[in-house]
Amino acid sequence: MANPVYHMVCDAFTHFVSRRAAENLVRTALHDAGSDPDRVTAREMQELLRTSIFRRLQLIIPLDQAKGQIRSLLQELESTLASPARPPLSEQAQRSLEELRQAVAQAQLPPHPDVDRLLHDLEQVPQTAEPERVIGALWDDFILISGRLTSPDTPEPEAAAPLSEDAPGLPEKDPGGLLLEELFEFEPELPELPELLEPPETPSPTSPPAPARLQVSARPRADLGAPEVRDLILSRFALEEGVTGVLLSTKTGQVLGARTRSKAEELASLSAATTLLIGQKPFRVFYADLESHLVCIAPLHGNVLLTVVAGPTTNVGRLLSEIQNIKEEI
Repeated sequence: MANPVYHMVCDAFTHFVSRRAAENLVRTALHDAGSDPDRVTAREMQELLRTSIFRRLQLIIPLDQAKGQIRSLLQELESTLASPARPPLSEQAQRSLEELRQAVAQAQLPPHPDVDRLLHDLEQVPQTAEPERVIGALWDDFILISGRLTSPDTPEPEAAAPLSEDAPGLPEKDPGGLLLEELFEFEPELPELPELLEPPETPSPTSPPAPARLQVSARPRADLGAPEVRDLILSRFALEEGVTGVLLSTKTGQVLGARTRSKAEELASLSAATTLLIGQKPFRVFYADLESHLVCIAPLHGNVLLTVVAGPTTNVGRLLSEIQNIKEEI
């Protein structure tokens, strides 16, 4: 039986095509990727939506509608990954929850939002926990919450007694000595307060000195002015699938190195103009989808820009990840 991820994507496409056509489109993409509707995950479906499903969908509906639908599905799958669905409650948990509701009704407590919120939270208990421990913990929580509930007719509590300066947090007067009886009921031989507040012993002069901290110097950055470093970066991106051009230039438009089919000077001017449009606000990667090309511009250290041009079917996620990796490595 197909999983919810598959059905969610097919249901979304039925707004544009028939159910059968939507399932054929998704099944074909899954088959090409070596997967099937029964075991496809949300992460795998995200990758297919960005690549093969998007290519097939834009042949059926206008490009703007295809992009909007793909973005909406990617957001839904991302929220699914962030908060996975919880399994249903077990029979024992359901019985305990019903008993708890009956106890609340029989107690005739005044209305309070904490009770409704607690009962809702009980239904969200993960089923991986032991039932006895879960129900016991939840019952304790309910006791604490119900103990705070007060009727509107309950009189206001008396003002708190002033605090003593010698013992912060305790009342200044203890009529009848009841407080002391409670404190010493289970600890008859409690040490005197001065003994508990004695300062720690100072280390003797013969104590060994504390070990010195190891000072680790930061790794020096790669010299982008060196030709071998620039060639390494250019070759690394030129071998990426779908990349048609890679350029290293300055923010003023000076070309430092290029592996591109188009004119390097024009591409450098484009990169410099892009940074001027963005302004002084720092950014990690600038990405633009020009339908026929994908353009990624990333600032490196030393006032150097990395520009990568790729085809429309390139795996954008992999390309951006590789750009981030090279920024961290150098």
